[in-house]
Amino acid sequence: MTLQPAYGRDYKTAKEAKLAFYRDKDWQTDVFHGNTFANHADLRKNHAGQSMQLRFNQNRNGAVVKVLTVEATARELEKLTKPPKAKKAKTTITARFIGEYEPAEHAGKTYAELARDLAAEKPFNSLTFIMAYEGGELEEEEIIAGFQELINSGLVWQLQGSYGRMAERLIAAGLCTPKA
Repeated sequence: MTLQPAYGRDYKTAKEAKLAFYRDKDWQTDVFHGNTFANHADLRKNHAGQSMQLRFNQNRNGAVVKVLTVEATARELEKLTKPPKAKKAKTTITARFIGEYEPAEHAGKTYAELARDLAAEKPFNSLTFIMAYEGGELEEEEIIAGFQELINSGLVWQLQGSYGRMAERLIAAGLCTPKA
């Protein structure tokens, strides 16, 4: 069953939508299910254990939730509202496509500066980077450094659109710098 936020409400993220669902905010059911209004407590009566599709972000995105028991709902709300754990800082970043470095050598440098330093030590292999990126094999630091290399070479703007959009997001976030 597909549910849309009721009464003109909307949610920007899946987490916001899930929180609203489990906090018993009303949702509008799809046409196939009568186009009525329901909340999690209502759905629990006849649809316990079933999966529901929540639409959010002006119906552009969706998230799957399960209709849970009261106890399971409390646990799920606790998970959704718990602040994220702080990530441990890595002492060494290993980038298969640009080499290795120790933090002491590069203290205080940005990812863009690190990418330039590493490129001088070992040539960047864009094909290896793209294959590893597409395969989901890279850590966040490797992705940032690799995209900086693609930006520096100008190749990122010649690849499929998702690469250019990712580069723009990294630049906007200050994690990469535009080509000088």
